[in-house]
Amino acid sequence: MECDECENVEDVMETGEAIRETTIFDIPVQDIMVDRIAKFLRWEDLVNLRCCSRSAQELADRLFEGLSKLQIIHYTGCLKGPFPFIFRTCRKLRKIYLSNLAWLTNELLVELLCNNPNLEFFHISLCPKITATGLLPLATHNKKLLFLFMPHMNFDDEFLNLFNQHNHQLLRVDFAWNKKITGPCLQTFFENQPNLTKIRLTYVKADISTCLQTIAKVCRKLYYMDISHCVVDVDDHVILGIADNCPDIRTMFTNMNVHCETKKYLRNRGIDTGVLDGCKELCCESEEHRRRRWEREAQEFREFRSRRKDFFPVRDIREIRELREARRRQRENREVRESH
Repeated sequence: MECDECENVEDVMETGEAIRETTIFDIPVQDIMVDRIAKFLRWEDLVNLRCCSRSAQELADRLFEGLSKLQIIHYTGCLKGPFPFIFRTCRKLRKIYLSNLAWLTNELLVELLCNNPNLEFFHISLCPKITATGLLPLATHNKKLLFLFMPHMNFDDEFLNLFNQHNHQLLRVDFAWNKKITGPCLQTFFENQPNLTKIRLTYVKADISTCLQTIAKVCRKLYYMDISHCVVDVDDHVILGIADNCPDIRTMFTNMNVHCETKKYLRNRGIDTGVLDGCKELCCESEEHRRRRWEREAQEFREFRSRRKDFFPVRDIREIRELREARRRQRENREVRESH
């Protein structure tokens, strides 16, 4: 068998035919590289590949068409960088994550969103130049969107009203730290989103009292809700209504004042209430219970101080000075040895 292989090699060498190795450029570009491999790559990998050779640049430009995820966080490059080309070339993105990009403009974002109609996940935050104009394609072009996260973005009712007309299938939403959106607009939005499972409205300035009633009636699949530090003026019945109408809910963060009975009911349901744990229960306790609680807390504090003294004994001034002088001498001796 070995002799036969040697004879074959000698035949190839005698005929003078060149032995050509297979490279990455011999792989079918569209069928294999773009459709099957590109979705596992990052845009940073392709940008580096473009710098290798002219053939590598042509291959990388084609691979941009097959990317499925684009994540750009705190990139301080200028507009002359690769992003105008990337936003114009990507066509199969399903997930976009943009954060803390001061250079991002409405024109670039509109082009990116319009080129990727199959987008399912979109996150944008801390992009000060983006207004409702740059976000409008999310409603008109990205009809398959399921996850919408836009914290620290001050879009107004214009975008959300248009979005309500085109998309009723969101699963998760995040509008935290928004200062322009209004309560009635949010209420209309939640009326058209019955499939929501996660809602985050932390630090939203609008009054969301009526929104909670709508969420209790419409969003029956909800399992996570964070409305902490929001303007809310409702009683315990609304909170209990959300807990009863949403059987899968496991987290409900809010800074509302609720009675101890409501809190106990939520705990028994296995619902994590976060900062809800310390509200009206203190108002419901009697003077005797309050006095006992103060005595118990004072005793716990004294025990903590005693343990702290055991672990961290207090030294007098003379001992502290001696320790400092000894450390200074050790440092000087070490410097002298190093100099020699």
